[in-house]
Amino acid sequence: MICLVGCNSESDAKLVDAFERNKSDFERLAKMAEQDRQLARIEFKYTLPVRSSSSALGPTGLPRQRWDEYRQLFSKLGIKYGVDRREDFPSVVFLWADCDGSAISRDCKGYAYSERELGPIKDNLNDLAPGVFFRSISKNWYLFRDGG
Repeated sequence: MICLVGCNSESDAKLVDAFERNKSDFERLAKMAEQDRQLARIEFKYTLPVRSSSSALGPTGLPRQRWDEYRQLFSKLGIKYGVDRREDFPSVVFLWADCDGSAISRDCKGYAYSERELGPIKDNLNDLAPGVFFRSISKNWYLFRDGG
């Protein structure tokens, strides 16, 4: 396949299939992220505390067993870029499955958990569009695409 702009390797169908096969583990990961709200971002390599500047890197601040549980779930569920929260969507836990590009021009896709209804909603996230869009896949669960 040739793709010059906006080519994201994770299709909606692939992400939905992974979610349906592992829903209880996705639920567990979202619950853990809610319990660890003091951390804005949790990745394989580092975490970023909520009150830190964006350039601050540091230890996870989590017990080793908890950190290992996150890493195990990330691997099993295909969450390549971790879990985080965003100021523009404060009710959402984002689970980043795929991301290409830079902070200026990016194409990211993954899962979003929110007990509040999210929008804007699209039926298909396979085509890149500027902005953040959601697709409902289950109660409180969405796919998201960030075509920044």
